[in-house]
Amino acid sequence: SKASSAVDAGGVRQVVCEARHLTSFTVYSDFTGCDGVPRAPLVLDRCRKCGGNNECVDCNNVPFGNMSRDPCGICGGSSLLATCLGCDGVIYMPFFAAELDACDVCGGNGNTRGCDGMCHSALALDTCGLCGGDGTSCVLPALFSGTATAPVFTNPLAVFALSLSLFLLVQE
Repeated sequence: SKASSAVDAGGVRQVVCEARHLTSFTVYSDFTGCDGVPRAPLVLDRCRKCGGNNECVDCNNVPFGNMSRDPCGICGGSSLLATCLGCDGVIYMPFFAAELDACDVCGGNGNTRGCDGMCHSALALDTCGLCGGDGTSCVLPALFSGTATAPVFTNPLAVFALSLSLFLLVQE
């Protein structure tokens, strides 16, 4: 009979024997952990440390590599924390961090301004187009007693036509 042995990639020693009455068979020895204990679950990590946790592997997944993460979390990057730390305390991709808008709203777009241009004023245009108005500045009082008021908006052409009509009415 003839015998040969080999070690497979998992560290298991195999003995292959050939005999005249058998075609071939394989005998497996017990698995031994990297610590030398039979049937132990410990294996060498990528850093060649028995039972290790690959702590020598860099952020680019290379054992004993020299890449590290910058403050923005980019492997091999050179960004400064100021380029990725948002006003809300969250780290973003560089130059995409949330910033304070003109009204000091974190991540805002400046739409908290009132119609007067002041931040947080809450003033709005009324129906007459007047900032902060109550909608009565474009309503004319009744021309004749007993008639209801009618809204006339501040369209420049309408105002001109109304002014001309009133001027002519007063001239009579």
